[in-house]
Amino acid sequence: MAKKPEQQIGTADREILVTRIFNAPRELVFKAWTQPKQIQIWWGPKGSHT
Repeated sequence: MAKKPEQQIGTADREILVTRIFNAPRELVFKAWTQPKQIQIWWGPKGSHT
């Protein structure tokens, strides 16, 4: 008996959407995600390093 080919699974079946609302100006949030010095300050919990 011939073996059936494995079924391909699209990534849409494994996507997770996370939404977070920040009480901050949009420009500041954008800088926090796009400027390396800001990422060092805001990424991760206190005491973490990037």
